[in-house]
Amino acid sequence: MKNFYDDFQLQREDILARIAQKLELDTTRREKMEQSYKAVSDWLDKDEGFFKGKNIDIYAHGSVRIYTTVRPLNNDDFDLDIVLHLNHLYSSYSPQQIYKELIRRLKENDNYSRMLEQKNRCARLNYAGNFHMDILPGCIITVINPNKLHVPDKKLSNWTPTNPKDYSEWFLERANSVIAPVLEGYFRKAFSEGIMLKAETEDLPNESFYTKKPLQRAVQLIKRQRDIYFENMPEYRTSSIILTTLAAQLYSGEDTIYGTIDNIINKIILQLNGQKRIKVLNPIMLEEDFSEKWDTEPILYEYFKKFIADFYIHWQTLKQDLSKSADTYDLLFGAKESIYKDVLIKQTRLFSKISDDKLIKTSGIILGGNALTDRYGNINTEKGIQNERHRDFGDI
Repeated sequence: MKNFYDDFQLQREDILARIAQKLELDTTRREKMEQSYKAVSDWLDKDEGFFKGKNIDIYAHGSVRIYTTVRPLNNDDFDLDIVLHLNHLYSSYSPQQIYKELIRRLKENDNYSRMLEQKNRCARLNYAGNFHMDILPGCIITVINPNKLHVPDKKLSNWTPTNPKDYSEWFLERANSVIAPVLEGYFRKAFSEGIMLKAETEDLPNESFYTKKPLQRAVQLIKRQRDIYFENMPEYRTSSIILTTLAAQLYSGEDTIYGTIDNIINKIILQLNGQKRIKVLNPIMLEEDFSEKWDTEPILYEYFKKFIADFYIHWQTLKQDLSKSADTYDLLFGAKESIYKDVLIKQTRLFSKISDDKLIKTSGIILGGNALTDRYGNINTEKGIQNERHRDFGDI
């Protein structure tokens, strides 16, 4: 098996995957969200009023369902999207009735009543823990496809169509269309050949690090760059559903995260050069236009174009070796937390332990902050004078 550091593209791929992994929700917040979701589900299930005896399903949708979560910048709230799916035809009820019954049931709980915020299409529960839960009620449109829903729209005083469950399945099918992801293949081979047995358990990435598909990782990274770009102008921020849908539609089965993002950005640039604005429709429900706001608020489309153009310019730098591109990783995905430095240290620490190359082993010791130099000038971890971390390995 060839040396990891002889393959720049593989090293870059590993860095991008590590950055995406680091950007995911922390375990504490995920556990609290799961507990809260189960509690709300139980509360709605036990209703003695309108929902009693109804055939209902309650499930998460959005980034949680398709495994593309990214923790918000600056400890902002994470948006947990929940569907209250009534398996009853919408024609049996009015949109106002469904919405009001959801609000009524939530208000019957003292805690939920204090947390409740009524939105246009959903009921929001604001939790003290950096997340809020948006509960979207809906009824089926037809028994032929019970996943297609009508949900209430307060502004329109009418129903509006959506299909979050089939959308999630569509995205995951697109993500899983890749044949042989490069990073997954490398790690599976390394494990099967016993190479990873040389590493400490704490240095090994968990399985989702290398099994999550390039499209899923690409969406995570695109959303993080979006968050950074619009940090000081959130009112113009491009929605996640638009970015996720465009990414999946334009995906061509690339086997790397880098190749996936490169392909997506280039294809969006080509579309932007056309005369008409890009339309982003729900691929499994074409009557739902995710980009409809771009018609009523064209400035949002202008900022989307600026964001993509800026992303494209900086992305080109990642085609260069790490000595020239290191700063761009921070610029794109997290300068405030020195994200590149952190992931490169972890990468070098792992591969220095499984490599037989003396120079790579030495780099891992120095980057890990455990380097000592003995009286003969040999670098080790047992005796001698403490070494300062060098700053000439990929500009960290």
